[in-house]
Amino acid sequence: MDRNSYFSDRANKMQRSVIRELLKLTHNPEIISFAGGLPAPVTFPVDHVRAAFDTVMEEESHTALQYGPTEGDLRLRKDLAELMARDGMDISPDHVLVTTASQQGLTW
Repeated sequence: MDRNSYFSDRANKMQRSVIRELLKLTHNPEIISFAGGLPAPVTFPVDHVRAAFDTVMEEESHTALQYGPTEGDLRLRKDLAELMARDGMDISPDHVLVTTASQQGLTW
């Protein structure tokens, strides 16, 4: 059975993503990847993240899973502005952007 007849010409011409194919190699324990964005899992602060998650779910579960403002949580932005003020920077929370990923920071 020719399954290609079910798809458009464009879909039939699609090729595998080179990046995805490279990322498959990272599952091989004999390969050490020096690619950006793939830190060693043993360095992940799992216990700290778990504790932070548990605190947030216990104290603010009603808002924690909702969408938030694009520029980031206001309390975090205030804390960051205060931290920067201690380093001598005159900055307000309105000038702080908390991103969820690098692309958001590039396009803001």
